[in-house]
Amino acid sequence: MPSTREGFPNTILEANSCGLPAIIVRHEKNAGVGVVKDGYNGFIVNLSPEEIAEKVIYLLQNDEELSRLSRNSVEFAKTYDWSIIVKKLLKVYEEAIG
Repeated sequence: MPSTREGFPNTILEANSCGLPAIIVRHEKNAGVGVVKDGYNGFIVNLSPEEIAEKVIYLLQNDEELSRLSRNSVEFAKTYDWSIIVKKLLKVYEEAIG
């Protein structure tokens, strides 16, 4: 994703849930920077076509690394599953009301 400004990064989570690591641009207004763990479920790069292409080529040439990032991506996306979020939210409410 070469955009520099993203709200909540649904596209990243959707990609991760399908096993696709994200390559995003480092920018203070890009909320994806808070979701992508560099080298875990994708890569964070500077706004440079060369850097983006470098990471794409790297993944295409490194099957083991792509597989690792793919597995990590799926696991990471699960933490944003609604059933998990609802359970966490209910726990917060239960603790708040005693």
